[in-house]
Amino acid sequence: MEKHTKNQHYVHVGYLKNFADEEGFVYVWDKVKDRSFKAHPVDICREDYLYETEWPDAPGDRRFVLLNQIEKTLSKEEGKYSALVRKILSVVLDEKNRGAIVCRDKDERETLASLVANLYLRNPVIIDTEEIRNVPKSIMNHEVVKSIEFILDALGMKGIESMVEQASLRAWVDPKMNNGTHERLVRDLLKADMLFLISEGEPFITSNFPSMLLTNGAQSGIRFYLPLSPKCAVLYDDSKAFRHRRNRIVKLDDEDVRTFNDIIWLGDVEVIKYVISNREIKKPD
Repeated sequence: MEKHTKNQHYVHVGYLKNFADEEGFVYVWDKVKDRSFKAHPVDICREDYLYETEWPDAPGDRRFVLLNQIEKTLSKEEGKYSALVRKILSVVLDEKNRGAIVCRDKDERETLASLVANLYLRNPVIIDTEEIRNVPKSIMNHEVVKSIEFILDALGMKGIESMVEQASLRAWVDPKMNNGTHERLVRDLLKADMLFLISEGEPFITSNFPSMLLTNGAQSGIRFYLPLSPKCAVLYDDSKAFRHRRNRIVKLDDEDVRTFNDIIWLGDVEVIKYVISNREIKKPD
């Protein structure tokens, strides 16, 4: 029987390793249980069969629709993301590059935007909030779906609802889906100004919900924040307030870093359950 992946990460291991200590552990604060613990990146931010859809009427011994199709698609992108983040960190953390323009290359800008979109859209909080698995009746009653259902019935196969649900999930998270949600979000991010925030003191922390869409006051538009390591984070903002610093490195003092970290600490516990760091975590007063 072909092996499959049961434990499916919604924050991929390569990203979490950027926040590991010298022994390969991350420090985690559980905001629900109000306690801390150490863990290997592979052991956190995952759920069993997260990207699978049950197929009650499946033929034979199948349990899911196209088992591991989404998981494999997402996994193929993770190596590319990790390689780019390593390259970015090598540039922005080098003192002589402080005036440099980062990610001049179009492919690099697209890959970084894809990472931000990936970590946001694949998170179970967003999948549940957006009710991606709740397929509207209008879709189920569409003539194309009805035609497929008729053909499946003729072949003795049932479960069109499960198939449509899985297709809906794939359209939401798949970075290769033509004009899918991921592709559209990447296009929006590429229109925004991108700043690389660095810290030489207070470390950036991350969480089980690392790619965050921030409120932007009364302004409309897009604003995303993603910590890349304890020393670097990226901020996307299309308000034009940072146009003069587009693709630039911005050094923050400890107070500014704590302001960004407070977004994570103060985030709704239903969304941000785990605070993650490369060193022992102390809960703010």
